[in-house]
Amino acid sequence: MKAFLFSIVIIGLLVPIAGCQQFDRELAPIENVEIEISDPDPMSRVKVNVTYGLPDGCYSFEGVRVVEISDGFDIGIWLKKPKSAQACTEIYRTESTSIELGRSFQPGQNITIRVNGVERRITIPDQSSNQGDVLVKPAPIVSAKVRIAESFPPQVFVDIKGVLTDGCTTLKGTDVQRQGNLIDIAVTTQRPRDAVCIQIVSYFDVAIPLGSNFIAGQQYTLRVNGQSQQFTVDSGASTVPTAPDRDTPIPPTR
Repeated sequence: MKAFLFSIVIIGLLVPIAGCQQFDRELAPIENVEIEISDPDPMSRVKVNVTYGLPDGCYSFEGVRVVEISDGFDIGIWLKKPKSAQACTEIYRTESTSIELGRSFQPGQNITIRVNGVERRITIPDQSSNQGDVLVKPAPIVSAKVRIAESFPPQVFVDIKGVLTDGCTTLKGTDVQRQGNLIDIAVTTQRPRDAVCIQIVSYFDVAIPLGSNFIAGQQYTLRVNGQSQQFTVDSGASTVPTAPDRDTPIPPTR
């Protein structure tokens, strides 16, 4: 029994010692960067596939940091190595990771992606070439307003008003993507390709439920067809916009 208790004490001491291990951290050397662009529907998603190096046997992958900048995204691939490491195998090896950028992109949009200083520039392709007899486009948005239902827990909705640019155009649908505190909504319209349509502008309204997974006091970013605004949900279940809504000018009819 004494031997058994002694073993427990030794194991218990080892756990906090391992937890206190310190690491050096550095950016990984980049071997290759490939960009995948999804088929537009009508907006596209982007995935970045990165092959990086580990200089010796003591290095391991720590994580990825993604920062959105003015013209695109800055991605950091980080490695870690124990400060106490001494005898490390001198073997250079490679690993791969994939990063979803977490939002949708408009056709024709130019994006710069930098991975540990390695730069790639891409242009989102136009969707019109592969939609058959139907032309699908992002809808012009007049307004997008966040609304909180009087429920417990509070349910969050987005009320969107958009434009149908002629008599043949109808609302196709909506797509909601969420990554952390960023909510990205794509609203699309459709019309028969090459149809001769009456030139009457009309409007549509759609309410999109976002659920109840929101923390009071935190700031959230809502993007609807590329238009951004910030909001918070207070403890009294009402929205507190941090930027005023701006109406979008109605585009001219064709």
